[in-house]
Amino acid sequence: MFDVFTEEIEVLIKEGIATLYWYRGDLKKAWLRAGVPKLLCDEIYQLKDEQGNPLSKRRQMDKLYERLRHADFNLRLQISRDLVRTLVEHKNFVPQDPKHRIEIAERAALKLRELIATQEADQEEKQRIKREAAASVRLTYDQELALVRDAFERALPMEPTTRGYALEKIFHDLMRISGIPVVEPFRIVGEQLDGAI
Repeated sequence: MFDVFTEEIEVLIKEGIATLYWYRGDLKKAWLRAGVPKLLCDEIYQLKDEQGNPLSKRRQMDKLYERLRHADFNLRLQISRDLVRTLVEHKNFVPQDPKHRIEIAERAALKLRELIATQEADQEEKQRIKREAAASVRLTYDQELALVRDAFERALPMEPTTRGYALEKIFHDLMRISGIPVVEPFRIVGEQLDGAI
């Protein structure tokens, strides 16, 4: 399901939901099922246009999204997802009146399904690329062992104390690549605690 709602998706939701329901009361019920707070539903349901007539269902959807833009992001996301789910899961696009333009809702549902499929394909492709990148970054045992050997050779000419700390790290790396669990050495004020195998 969508994590980001573009303007295109918002328009499809508004058009689809507004035309899916022929009766204004059914639209209000759909909002409540989608998690729109009852006070907000009642407020928008009672709004009038310039001539004093109830707002069209499409204008009611516009008003709903105007209010949701100022609401909590998670609430807006949840309501939008539920409205999308209502459209894409709807199976029976039958007009309830000769003037009912249910085909608008059906087209919106089809387009939303396409967008969801595209988004899921994009996410799967990104995951595939990440998996391949992670697999290509892993070094073989021999490559890691060569790195440990190089670190050992660089440590040989060091001062004794510095060489000791370098050898602790080398030992830890050798155990790690060999699959042997170790606890790294650590220091507290005044003393050092050696690691453990």
